[in-house]
Amino acid sequence: MKDTCTVVLGKIGAPARHGVEELIQTLREAQFSGSVTLGTVAGSAQIASWVNAGKIRLKPVHEAFSVFVEPEGVIVAGYDDVGLMYGCFALCEKLRQGRELVSFDEAPYLQTRGIYELPHNRDLEKDRFYSKEYWTTYFNMLARNQIGRAHV
Repeated sequence: MKDTCTVVLGKIGAPARHGVEELIQTLREAQFSGSVTLGTVAGSAQIASWVNAGKIRLKPVHEAFSVFVEPEGVIVAGYDDVGLMYGCFALCEKLRQGRELVSFDEAPYLQTRGIYELPHNRDLEKDRFYSKEYWTTYFNMLARNQIGRAHV
């Protein structure tokens, strides 16, 4: 087994923790070797200083993230907790696809991305509508696809 060191700088909230948990699992599955440093601008003075110094390119908007690859390892920085979660998901996708890791950053093109779920027939959809497993899977899929709002 290869050695991986994952470091979370500062405080992170629930969305970021969700992304970090998935990233740690993906790092194990991909047998990633190296260090991964994670954090948000608001939660980590170190991440904020790297952004301010220009080491990490990160737009100052909600949900923005940056994945910075250097010889010593990878830094995943989010402008906020949701941005860090999206950055973790993006890195997971590249690792699962076996792609070469290169630095990249993203910020939302639209301020709000959402979906409306309109159950049509309660009797026909009750198994799905009351299933915790279904909704957990559904909301995880929305998060991976950067859908920030769902109205049911």
